[in-house]
Amino acid sequence: MWLREIQLGRAVQKLCIDGFAQEAQMLARAMIGCALDMMLICEKDADRRALLYALFQMKVRGERSKALVRYGHLSKERAAELEQREQEIGRQSLAAPAAAGTRPASRLGKVRSTWSGLSP
Repeated sequence: MWLREIQLGRAVQKLCIDGFAQEAQMLARAMIGCALDMMLICEKDADRRALLYALFQMKVRGERSKALVRYGHLSKERAAELEQREQEIGRQSLAAPAAAGTRPASRLGKVRSTWSGLSP
């Protein structure tokens, strides 16, 4: 998440320097959302909330992959290959917390479109 924040910041800076400050507004909004996510994770029960976030991102990635296939931007075969690779990386990443007995936190609200369950 921190790396994403840095990448977005660099993009905003570059756009502003090049005279496209107004166009950078959506990226700045994404930076705010990312910062709020990090604050919510760190606020309380960070390990469990981070797991909840990671699991939600895995789900989102799968949905985005399906959309790319549906609109012809990615072949079904390539999507399956990438998904299998990402699933393995996800399993490996989640193995250590699972072995330590750390379980994902419960969602904080009922909104299904966000990792926390809170409205965006």
